[in-house]
Amino acid sequence: MNKKTDNFIIFNHKFEEAEKPLFTKNNRGLKFGDALFETIRYHKGTTLYLNDHITRLHKGLSTLMMEPCFSLNHDELHDMITSLVLKNRIYKDARIRVTIFRNDGGLYTPQTNKTSFIIEASPLQTELYELNKKGLLTKIFTKHTKHASAFSGFKNAGAFVNILAGIYKNENNLDDCLIINSDGKVIEGISSNLFVIKDKSVLTPAVKSGCVSGIMRKQVLSVLKNMGIKTTETDGFTKEDLLNADELFLTNAIQGIQWIVGMEEKRYYNILTKQISRTLIEKTVKESEEIN
Repeated sequence: MNKKTDNFIIFNHKFEEAEKPLFTKNNRGLKFGDALFETIRYHKGTTLYLNDHITRLHKGLSTLMMEPCFSLNHDELHDMITSLVLKNRIYKDARIRVTIFRNDGGLYTPQTNKTSFIIEASPLQTELYELNKKGLLTKIFTKHTKHASAFSGFKNAGAFVNILAGIYKNENNLDDCLIINSDGKVIEGISSNLFVIKDKSVLTPAVKSGCVSGIMRKQVLSVLKNMGIKTTETDGFTKEDLLNADELFLTNAIQGIQWIVGMEEKRYYNILTKQISRTLIEKTVKESEEIN
């Protein structure tokens, strides 16, 4: 007799065992990548930056002409996430993934724009954000490019460039890879936005360059403004730009800030990055306490 799992997901408002089959071969996320998702950090009863995640979900749904499968307001989504965290007996921080996909029917042309959703919760080993002690090693992934489009700013299921960059990362014993756009400019990491520090100024690719409109990217830009640090949004970076930089770091909603120590033979510092990371953590703790 199989032991009943204690790991659950929410599927269309109902708890389901995570290992229970839910889909048929007609699932459009499987057949066409007809889906989008958000990855969110849950910390001490707070779903961090949830309104920003909801805003990006709304934009993605509108772009893909999908009908929301629930009201997508802060309180409803937060309550579902909290109930799932408790159901899975996660006592520290949690990684939350919300996936929305168009319902079955049709070939390329769907029979409906109605959607379904899944919420997953898995435990994280750290509380809130921690700047990595050991810097990341990275290279530029040049075999495939990410095109700037109406779809590039949010997370969709057809993330082929990111997947192939991840394979390249593993094959080369790297910690991350940097992705280029169709103009050959470096715009982001595999699952993160990229920031470059040069002469105490900070630069980051603009969303129009093709990078994801990152939730943590937005928070870091706010932190930099409050710190009085000059910040410029660019069309991306050449390899020479990165080799001439003083510091590089990546950001995402799960890890916060992660600094890069090396790209090929170049080695980087993390002096200003440490200050930015500390300020970001202080900001997040304060806002989390205010919500609670």
